[in-house]
Amino acid sequence: IAPLDHRVLGLGVMGGAGTATPGQFYEIFDEVQADELFVQGSELALMLRKGLEAGRLLGFQPSIWAAGLADPAGTAATFTITVATGTAAAGGSILFSIAGRKLSAGVTLGDDQTAIAAAIVAAIDENLPNLPVTASSALGVVTLTLNYTGVNGNDLKVTVDDVGLIGLAVTPAAAVAGTGAALIATALSTSLAKFFETKAIANHTTADITALQAHLDIAWGGDEKKWNFAFMAETGTLSAGNTLASTANDHRIVIATYEDCPQLTGEIAMMLAVITSAREQPNYNWDFEEFPCAVPPDASVYTSTEVESALAAGSTPLKPNDSRSRSQVVRMITTKTLEGGNPFELKGPDGKYLPDVLLDLDYWALMPV
Repeated sequence: IAPLDHRVLGLGVMGGAGTATPGQFYEIFDEVQADELFVQGSELALMLRKGLEAGRLLGFQPSIWAAGLADPAGTAATFTITVATGTAAAGGSILFSIAGRKLSAGVTLGDDQTAIAAAIVAAIDENLPNLPVTASSALGVVTLTLNYTGVNGNDLKVTVDDVGLIGLAVTPAAAVAGTGAALIATALSTSLAKFFETKAIANHTTADITALQAHLDIAWGGDEKKWNFAFMAETGTLSAGNTLASTANDHRIVIATYEDCPQLTGEIAMMLAVITSAREQPNYNWDFEEFPCAVPPDASVYTSTEVESALAAGSTPLKPNDSRSRSQVVRMITTKTLEGGNPFELKGPDGKYLPDVLLDLDYWALMPV
């Protein structure tokens, strides 16, 4: 797809063996280039893959750019998949998911736990370009290690969905928590050299909001006049997403909330930034806009009451489509809900309320800064 003249910038951790220079931004045209620059399976490379996929699904593609963040000092998160001791009572397949990617490992009658664990590793190895982990096994235990260090790795969701009739339990679990946080301030500052309508941030902490707001104050200031919007995502509890949005309370920041969604937060932020920047219509309504995001368990899908709670807090709620094949935006809003402690409703120059977040930068250029 020929890219539109709208630029999206993705910020995420890159691999140490990438050819890109951390903090510098590069225009991305395909997955091969993303992997070469930022290393296959890195946080940023996976963000870019999902951004490109979202544009292809939509049929409109903005110009996608990326700036890699260096691995933070700390540890990489690890997870395990443990096969119970014994032998398979029947042949079949183990169906499991890593970060929303559905995988299948073949099992033969009589396989012991060591052979089954090895089959799980083989299934993972076949899908490495799309996964944020590498895998190894010993004595029936598969160890998954994130491809990057930092707390973002703790968001990974690993599930075992079906073991068929093999007769052995296969159990996923978090093992070692990731530590360390990538710093976004320098890359954000560098990004002022070019105009990006939207920015997707893999991080999602209050410290990142503080850094982001400091950057946006400069970008939206009279000296720069580079009006842009930033996207983050939270896949923890609805309360966690609402707290993050309330902390931001900023008409320039969009925070998506999607409890128990297995997709990586950076991937969600990137897809939302892409689908918004891919539209050229002013004040386009993104209600029920679909994008290629894995869906959470049925029990975690937001109820109508929970959707209203999210909107009241300034969160953008997401949910599965009717067929559960993709995800969709319920309603896209910014995190701005209060002004001086009073309820805030954004109005345009004509005095009318804007029903959804407005990402048309030509329009915002008319607004006082």
